[in-house]
Amino acid sequence: MSTMTRTTGPSASRMSASTSQMGGSTSPIGPSASGAAVYANLALRFALELASYAALGYWGASVGNVVAVHVALAILVPAAAMVLWVAFLAPKARRRLEGPSGLALELAVFFGASAAASVSVSVGAGLALGIVATANALALRALGALR
Repeated sequence: MSTMTRTTGPSASRMSASTSQMGGSTSPIGPSASGAAVYANLALRFALELASYAALGYWGASVGNVVAVHVALAILVPAAAMVLWVAFLAPKARRRLEGPSGLALELAVFFGASAAASVSVSVGAGLALGIVATANALALRALGALR
């Protein structure tokens, strides 16, 4: 014979509160499956951002005939993209652009890097960067991660 005990009191309410925090309720970004997709796409966005800086730097290093021009462009071109990103697209930016203007600036940075990779590395690398970056930007907005 088994007996079941029913728990009441403060410990029962704490237990129900902790279980609802563990996934029983929806978070601001949606259910847990959607949350995993958001985090995966945010990680991909960060990787694409770093790849864009690398492509811009590589392009800058391959332009011109003078070593000083190579060095200056290899530093200044990705730095300009970083300044734009930090000022207007970063999650903690003071003047964060949202909606169509944020998407346009994000795609401008990614397409610039895509063009730089196409010229300096290969057309395939540039196309891959542009296609993946566009799909990622649209997916993050469809998931509601960039508000």
